[in-house]
This record gives sequence, C-alpha cells and structure tokens, in this order.
Amino acid sequence: MRLSLISSKNETPTAIEVKALGLRSGEKILVINRIRLADGIPLALERVALVPSAAKVTEYDLEKGS
Repeated sequence: MRLSLISSKNETPTAIEVKALGLRSGEKILVINRIRLADGIPLALERVALVPSAAKVTEYDLEKGS
C-alpha cells in the first residue's frame, strides 16, 4: 500500500469536529488529505483532522507513514 499526499493545511473545523475533538472557539485543526494506492490503483481517499497539539506530525514523511 502506498500513500500519495494531496494536501496538509490548517483549517477552520466544522461544528462536528469542534465537538468531537474538544476544541475551543477559534482553534484551527490540521487537515491532511491523502490517497491510498495499491499497485498504483487508488483505493481510498483519506482525510485526517488533527488537534493543534498534533501538528508535529508534519515533521514526518506523510507519504511513507500510516
């Protein structure tokens, strides 16, 4: 399985994300969008919403990790 990074950026969370992640008013989230590929064939579009304290994840290769 291979990953292809589409984007990684700070965004304003939806109301559902604010509640689910326990965010305070005005906090941003880090959103990572990737495609999961098998033998070069797209299998899944992945969207991950991370709390601000998890932003260090961008220091890693987002196309090689899970």
